[in-house]
Amino acid sequence: MINDIKTCHKCNLCANQSPLLDNVKNANIMVVGLSAKIKHNSTEIPLDRRTRSGSLVSELEEIAQNYGYNFYRTNLIKCVPLDVNGKLRYPTEEEIDLCFKNLVIEMDYIKPQIVILFGGIVVDAFANQLRLCFSKSSIQTYRFQKMDGRYYIPMYHPSYVLRSKARKDIYINNFVRLIQDLL
Repeated sequence: MINDIKTCHKCNLCANQSPLLDNVKNANIMVVGLSAKIKHNSTEIPLDRRTRSGSLVSELEEIAQNYGYNFYRTNLIKCVPLDVNGKLRYPTEEEIDLCFKNLVIEMDYIKPQIVILFGGIVVDAFANQLRLCFSKSSIQTYRFQKMDGRYYIPMYHPSYVLRSKARKDIYINNFVRLIQDLL
């Protein structure tokens, strides 16, 4: 199953870089970012701790591990979307539609109980593809939809959260509450 993702050629993004995947085999919590970043070494994973956003994701992962839960990091788009100048760009709707099938394969393989969706584009993709309806979130609370025994939780993207220490503190407290309430 996962090998299908590693050899995917549904769109042209695979020409930029091979799919960026985590190496965890199963997890209670899956976090989903927008798109792969340019790999600088072979050990990188999605939302890698060496990135600014990944450092916050690592903090969330440590909290989850303190409660005995495993984490899996992934992106909506597995290969890096680059513009004509070789700079990172937002993925197109077509790329999102094609790659979403790979994300479903990952969810079926990893079997998370909670899927955290980082940012509006990711939330919209899940809403469109899985027919989920999310109410408006705020930094103060978390919202979720439950489908097939799995919680889907929209959260602000870590890059937004990291712009304010107070916002980060609220975000982390909400994550702790989420784990205590749902797992």
